[in-house]
Amino acid sequence: PSHAAMPLPLVGALKSRRTFPPSASNLAVCTCGIFSYVTGGKVHIDFKAPTNGTGIAECDRGALSAGQTALTGSGAVCEWTSASRMTVQLEFGATLLPGGTLSVSGGLTAEDGLSDRSVEHSVTVEAPVLVSLPAVTLTGPNQVSLCDTATFTAVGSASRPLTYEWTAEGSASVNVSANLTAQLASESGSSVTFPASLLLGAAVVR
Repeated sequence: PSHAAMPLPLVGALKSRRTFPPSASNLAVCTCGIFSYVTGGKVHIDFKAPTNGTGIAECDRGALSAGQTALTGSGAVCEWTSASRMTVQLEFGATLLPGGTLSVSGGLTAEDGLSDRSVEHSVTVEAPVLVSLPAVTLTGPNQVSLCDTATFTAVGSASRPLTYEWTAEGSASVNVSANLTAQLASESGSSVTFPASLLLGAAVVR
């Protein structure tokens, strides 16, 4: 008698693998970077979906591509605060500003491992939603004699190195001399000194 051939059942199941080209379609690619609104001393880098990134380590030649210490400051640390967010702790001397870019190292995959490894790519860092203003105290004389010099010093605290812009304001009856205006405009440090003879009367230095 003839027998019909019966198909054998498959044992187990094939494990599917998502394949992505090295482009923004990769799950392990950043969607945005933004400065922390608290101090501006951190940058949050968010990814499209959870990745296999974990732990905390120095950024250079790690989570970030080599050669970016001028942007992040020497010794900057990268920490995975979640599977889809990496936080860059900037160090003293960091020069990264809103609109700048960071280069993220490749090698990441989706959290479940079912994707190709990401390639090195850049992310633009945006300004924080809320800007934390530095706290600054200005010290200097209330009065000064014509033959003396006046020194004003600003003491400020912020997560990034500060630069200063100095100005002087007169009143309705007192004009600020052009020489004083020019000297103050050339200063960007935390202290300024000028001869009192440049003051033509009562003026507010700030």
